[in-house]
Amino acid sequence: MKLHFLVTVWGEEYTKMFLDLCLPNQLTPGNLGFFESGPEAVYKIYTRPEDAMAISENRFFQEIGKFMKTEIHLLNFLKPSTDSAYSMSLMTRCHQIAIPESNKEDAFMVFLPPDQVYSEGAFTRLVEIGASGKGVVATPTLAMSEETFMPAFTSRFSDDNGYMPAPARDLVALALNHLHPVARSYFIDSKNSNIDTNQLYWKVNETGFIARNLLLHPLMVKPKIKTSVPQYVIDGDYPIRACPNFKDHHVVRDSDEIIACELTTENYIIGADKPRRFDIFNYAGHAKYGYNRIHNRYARKAVRVHSEDFTLEWDDVEKQTDDLIDSVRFIIATSKKYQRYEPLFNYEKDLPDLSHVKRVVIFGTGSGATAAMTIAGKCGWEAVFCVDSDEGKLGGFFEGLDIKSPETLDRNDYDLIIVSSIPWKTSMFRKLEKSGLIYGKDFIHLLDRFIVDDVLISFDIQSYLS
Repeated sequence: MKLHFLVTVWGEEYTKMFLDLCLPNQLTPGNLGFFESGPEAVYKIYTRPEDAMAISENRFFQEIGKFMKTEIHLLNFLKPSTDSAYSMSLMTRCHQIAIPESNKEDAFMVFLPPDQVYSEGAFTRLVEIGASGKGVVATPTLAMSEETFMPAFTSRFSDDNGYMPAPARDLVALALNHLHPVARSYFIDSKNSNIDTNQLYWKVNETGFIARNLLLHPLMVKPKIKTSVPQYVIDGDYPIRACPNFKDHHVVRDSDEIIACELTTENYIIGADKPRRFDIFNYAGHAKYGYNRIHNRYARKAVRVHSEDFTLEWDDVEKQTDDLIDSVRFIIATSKKYQRYEPLFNYEKDLPDLSHVKRVVIFGTGSGATAAMTIAGKCGWEAVFCVDSDEGKLGGFFEGLDIKSPETLDRNDYDLIIVSSIPWKTSMFRKLEKSGLIYGKDFIHLLDRFIVDDVLISFDIQSYLS
C-alpha cells in the first residue's frame, strides 16, 4: 500500500498558514508520524517558484522527511488572486497534473487543502479504510472563521515542540465556538439560510449537530477508473468519475473517526448574505439538478459532529433529518414546484435509472446474448425469454430460454429488453421504436451504462472477449 499526500499551495498568505498551522497539525503521532513505521508514502507539494524556498527551508516540512519522501513541484501558471473561482480553477489544473502521476504508481491519493486542520489519528484511519478496499473516503469539513479560530487553535493545541495534535472531540468543542457565517447558514433554523444548501445542520443541545451533506471532501481516493481527473473541483465531479459505484465510497459519519476544519476569512459570505429561511423545494432543486447521484447518496447518510457522548436526543434529531431527506426524495420524484438549476457537476446525470426492473427479455441469440444474460445476473434480474428475427430459430431454446418472435412481445411479460447484438443494433432499435418502445426506458443495449440501486452498471466488453 502506497500513499501520496498531495498539497496545492501558493501565495504568501496561504503558504504561511500551511507552514505555521497545517504542517504542525499534520506532524503528529496519529497523522504523518504514523508513517515512520507504517506504509510507504510520499508528500508532494505543488506550488509556484516564488514560494518554493519558504517551503523547503521550513522546519516542519524538513521534518516530514523523517517519515517519508518529500517532493516540491514548481508550476509557473499559479498566481495569487482574490477571485475564488479563478483560484479553484488553478487548483483543479494542479490536480489534473498530480492525479495521473500518482496513478502511475497505483497510489492512494490524500488531498490536503492548505487551509485545513485534522483531528488526531485521521491519517491512521485513512490507512485502515484504504485496506478495506474503499476507493473514496468522503469526509465532513467544517468552515471556521479564520480570524478567531486560528489563534484559538494554536493556543489550545500547541505542545512544547510546536506540534498541534487535536483530539477529535476537543477539536469539535473548539470549532463550535468559531463557526464561519457560511457554516452557521447551514443550520435548518438559520435566518440567513444559504442559497446553495449543499449542507444542512441540526443542532443537538450545545455539544454538536447532525449534518446532511451533498458535498463531502474526498480526503483519500484510490480511483477505480484511472483515467479520470476532475473537470470542475475535487469535491464536485471527481468522486463520481473516479469511483462511479457508491459501494466504493466510505462516508465518515462520526466526527470521532475523522473531522476536518477549514479556515475561511469572515468577509467571504457568498450564499449567506441575505435573510432567508430554509426552503425544502429550493433544496430539492439543488439536489436534483445541481448535484450528481453520488452527492445525493452522501446526503442520505447522517453525519454526527459531537464533542461529548451521545444521548437519546441524538436519535430523536437524526430521525428528524431522516424525515426531511425522505420528503426531499419524494419531492424530487413527484413535484414540479422547485426551480430547475443549471447543473454544477453534471457528470453522468442522464444515465437511465433501472432500479425498478425485475424481468428482462434478451433480443438476439448470438454471442452477445450470453453477455446480456451476464448483465441481467449482475443486476439480479430474471431473464424470462429471448426474441429473435430469424424465423429458423423460433420455437427453439437459448441457454434454456424460449425463443419467440419480436412481434409476440407483450409489455406485461417484461420490464426491460436488452438488445444483445452489436452489428444488428441499429435495425433492432428501429424495430422496437416502431412498436412504440422508448430507448433507455423500455430497452437498452448490452454496452450501455445505467444505474441500479445507485450503482453504476457497465459491461466490460474487452474482459468478456478475452
